[in-house]
Amino acid sequence: MNSKDFRKLVREMRKWQQSYFSTKSKVALLEARRLEKQVDAELMNGTDEPVHVLVKYRTTNGVYVDGSYEEVMQFDNILEVETDIIKSKAKHRSSLSYYRGAGIIIDEIQILNGV
Repeated sequence: MNSKDFRKLVREMRKWQQSYFSTKSKVALLEARRLEKQVDAELMNGTDEPVHVLVKYRTTNGVYVDGSYEEVMQFDNILEVETDIIKSKAKHRSSLSYYRGAGIIIDEIQILNGV
């Protein structure tokens, strides 16, 4: 399914979900569930393909930002792309990290392929 069709499917699902929440209609509930299953199935398609992600981030020592970086990271599948995993894969760290709040600030995540 291409992205245009997927967005159409999600819009249809949301329409039925909103209908159910406003009317509590059993028909709307059943249709929303049917569409949710289709959306879930589409989300799982292709999840076993490697994904390359461009990540823009800054490092901070808890007091000030001490670096700004961009790097391409590879993940085994799309489900692995989470902020905690991205932070653990980041090559750069703050030079002084003994302050509370030291770490990585993610500014942008862009999926380059695999979706």
